[in-house]
Amino acid sequence: MTNPGKDPYPMPRTPRTWTVRPGTAEDASALQEPFHVVFAHDRGEEHHSWKFDANPAGPPVLAVAEDDGRLVGQYALWPVRLAVGSEVLLGAQSLDTMTHPDYRGQGMFTTLAKEAMTFAADRGVEVLFGFPNSASYPGFVTKLDWDHTGDVPHHSRVLRPSAHPRVPGWAGRAADLAARLIPSGARACLHKVSVVVGDCWRHVTNPGPHRRPVGVDLTVDAVLGWQAGQAFS
Repeated sequence: MTNPGKDPYPMPRTPRTWTVRPGTAEDASALQEPFHVVFAHDRGEEHHSWKFDANPAGPPVLAVAEDDGRLVGQYALWPVRLAVGSEVLLGAQSLDTMTHPDYRGQGMFTTLAKEAMTFAADRGVEVLFGFPNSASYPGFVTKLDWDHTGDVPHHSRVLRPSAHPRVPGWAGRAADLAARLIPSGARACLHKVSVVVGDCWRHVTNPGPHRRPVGVDLTVDAVLGWQAGQAFS
């Protein structure tokens, strides 16, 4: 008897043609193409070098998906030293996750993430954290079993509107003066960013119900400091 709630002629799943391997510094140029497709802008070699080559905490942990010599996905972990109480741990921030549109729906995000976490554990990384957007958040908390620890207020303030190419020259000075009237402090908070924390040791050695709790205090100043490439005491 046919189940009326089930499609009797299901579409076949797209066969997986890609493989996973650790990413290296030599992949920088090849990753520019999927980055442009996924994020709709070019990162540029200078930004890539600042983010991945000049990090004082060490090189990134990368898991990449390759199909016939072409890179079509990436899961990146950016090393950072974290002070947890009186202890300093090697942590890593999850960022620049990307799956080429032609390869979505094939489990690439989950596969790359788990491989990257294994690579990170081998490097001594103990704590993972990230600030996912609405598209990737469900994958972190449901497929990777990361913990949602809360939301970090994201403060944005316009400093010099005249520098924006869409602001006409005749309006630049007035726009800059008006920007100074924008409230500072809590009233300038535009939206919140979800924070998820994962335990690299937990996922690699014991992904079951027995888990080691991890607590990390993150402040807005610290987040902005990482983004700006500066150190805050």
